[in-house]
Amino acid sequence: MITDEQIKQLAVSCGFKLTNETGDDLKSYVYEFARELIALAQQEPAQAVPVAWRTFDGEGGYEFRSYDANETYQDDFIKSNGAKYSGWVEPLYTHPAPLDSDTRKPLTDEEILALWPARSDVYINVKKVWFARAIERAHGIGAAND
Repeated sequence: MITDEQIKQLAVSCGFKLTNETGDDLKSYVYEFARELIALAQQEPAQAVPVAWRTFDGEGGYEFRSYDANETYQDDFIKSNGAKYSGWVEPLYTHPAPLDSDTRKPLTDEEILALWPARSDVYINVKKVWFARAIERAHGIGAAND
């Protein structure tokens, strides 16, 4: 979790000015924007649900069954046949599983700008995107050189 002090440092490094009576803090909407991005960054990635099971038949072939109404098939198969056969049952998905366990993707520039009240100043919008990317990187989302 990023602290308010870290939010302030990231914002200043992205070009935001410290502006309040004493000149040492950010406007409250910058923190609100950062907290909203942090909440999005901390959401768990969606888990894929299989559509079918593939079971090795022991003779070089496979049997297939729908996942619907068979959600516990793999566990039931292992209970019936023993753990040594656990690799015989595989879930099948409509899309390949991601290569890494973290499937969180960075927000698009448009999604970032939609989180913040609209302003016509393009330079301010660029700073918002830089700031959002810094927060995402602090949460392990996106490439280190974005």
